Amino acid sequence: MPAVTVRKIKTTAWACTCERCSHEWMTLGAEPPTRCPKCKARNFGSPPKWKRPDRTRRALARQKQK
Repeated sequence: MPAVTVRKIKTTAWACTCERCSHEWMTLGAEPPTRCPKCKARNFGSPPKWKRPDRTRRALARQKQK
C-alpha cells in the first residue's frame, strides 16, 4: 500500500462583485483583483460615474411614441 502525504495549506480567496456589470466571481491570491474579468473595468468596486442613455431601437421608438 503506497504512503499518502497530506498537507494543509492556507490560501486567501476573494469574493468579488462588479458594481458596473453585476458579475460575481471568486479569485485566489493574496492581492485583490485589479479588474473585472467580464467587463474589464479597472475600478469595479465603484459604480459608474455617469449613466449612458439608452440608444437602442426599442428605446428610441418609445421616445417617439410619447
